[in-house]
Amino acid sequence: MSRQITALAAVVAVSLLAGVAFVGTGTAGDGSTLVYPTPEHEQQTVEQGDEFEIELLVSEHGDLLGNGLESFTLVAGYDESKLTATDIESAGWFDEGNESVEIHSESEIDEESGVVTLSEEIEPSGDGVLNTAQFATVTFEVDETAETGNTTVGLGNSTAALTGGYQTTIFPQPINQDGPNGPEVMIESADQPADESDDTAIGASALVLTMLVGVGATALLAAVALGRKK
Repeated sequence: MSRQITALAAVVAVSLLAGVAFVGTGTAGDGSTLVYPTPEHEQQTVEQGDEFEIELLVSEHGDLLGNGLESFTLVAGYDESKLTATDIESAGWFDEGNESVEIHSESEIDEESGVVTLSEEIEPSGDGVLNTAQFATVTFEVDETAETGNTTVGLGNSTAALTGGYQTTIFPQPINQDGPNGPEVMIESADQPADESDDTAIGASALVLTMLVGVGATALLAAVALGRKK
């Protein structure tokens, strides 16, 4: 009986360790593809009417056989009542300098639905591509009358395929991080009222300067009067 319990405990321990290895981070052979913004673009603060960019990374570690990606479609969804995508530019994620491989790239901006896509595929696919690098840069404009507050650019509808046409699981952020389904944008009003505390500080500084000038003038007059008496 004790041997059976020991064996069962060992199996459970191995299973738990395997689960932790998968959930903790993307590693070789875990069958996952990560898509997420660069650290400086995870959260941005912009104003109504502003133009800003979001740089997006893709990380692929391959399957158990080491096969990499043969295609990836970035799908970025946004609130079209607040933002408008104006451009999406490829960063050459699939470009490994192999002249015998063709990279087919196609982009589309659907302003009505609030979706921007960039699809890339290599031919021939060979063993695919394993890479962690920037995939694209998306440029947005904030509507001049956009409602203030947070909005998220969702990445969860992106798709990827390993060599042989096998689909891989998409994670819209590093697995070991808790966060939104894509980069966050804080929209602020373009007509921010002047900070009263700043005005108060400026007024106090002016008052002090006036007092110092007054004291200096008084001292100068006193010195002149004293000189005349002598």
